[in-house]
Amino acid sequence: MRKQAATMEVESRRFYEKAAARAQDPHIRQLLDDLAQEERSHEDRAEKLEEKSSAPPPSRRRTQPAAALRPADCAPGLAG
Repeated sequence: MRKQAATMEVESRRFYEKAAARAQDPHIRQLLDDLAQEERSHEDRAEKLEEKSSAPPPSRRRTQPAAALRPADCAPGLAG
């Protein structure tokens, strides 16, 4: 799904770039250049999200196993 979305972003950017190159009206050309730039930013953002999602999660190491904890360890005054 992500690969398909990335392909669509690239195709859209290329379309806007080609259309901007052919546009004779400066306002239309600017609009198309802006749209191409927006597609580029989508590509960059998607790439960063992909890198972030593929990074391993931070380690969540406990100093003591949960099974070793006793109520007396957590609240010594309450232990019998």
